[in-house]
Amino acid sequence: MITLLMWLYKSPTGHRSYTPAHIDRLIKLFDKNYQKPFKPVCISDQPVSCERIPMPVVMENNFRRLWTYSKECAKLVPGRVFMCDIDVMIMRDLTDYLDRPEPLVLMNDPMRKGATYKYSPTCLHTTGTRTDIWENLDIEAMRKWYASQNEKITGSDMAWLSYYLRNEDMPTFRQHRASLMKQELHDDAYIVHFSGVVKCWDKKAKEVYKWL
Repeated sequence: MITLLMWLYKSPTGHRSYTPAHIDRLIKLFDKNYQKPFKPVCISDQPVSCERIPMPVVMENNFRRLWTYSKECAKLVPGRVFMCDIDVMIMRDLTDYLDRPEPLVLMNDPMRKGATYKYSPTCLHTTGTRTDIWENLDIEAMRKWYASQNEKITGSDMAWLSYYLRNEDMPTFRQHRASLMKQELHDDAYIVHFSGVVKCWDKKAKEVYKWL
């Protein structure tokens, strides 16, 4: 049985406005579009309606989400997990889409041009299989490398995944971002990420994205 793994935490800078209600929304959305049993689990620093794992580590920005690759996470959440961002809309049935055998399947993100910054943290993963991603975390070395590539955006788990796995041929899904699709829903878009100011639950979203 797959685990729907989510993160919810308060940002020290106040730029994140996600709430437990958004976790409930994602669980219902996943349940509607996944035809097999699943278990919702949220790693959070606040109460939620599903099973909760207290925040295991506090780090700047979103680096804490890399803890998913730790041995400790494998003990608490064993087996197959689908770790998903909160601000998404699921557009098609995911049952066959998530039926893949690879230990780790990442979202290949088209938001950033070029090869230096490409992997989203949304992933399909068998916990405990890539603990090196967490154990070898070296933010300083990563930032030095990005500086050598004239890349300035280096403050997230996405940056580390893209840096650390840059020489590996990783299995991927194609990530779809609403801001890049604009008015046309792509035929292969199963999960659409709303990374901009307008979120999928905003009233304005349907005005901006007619396919929603």
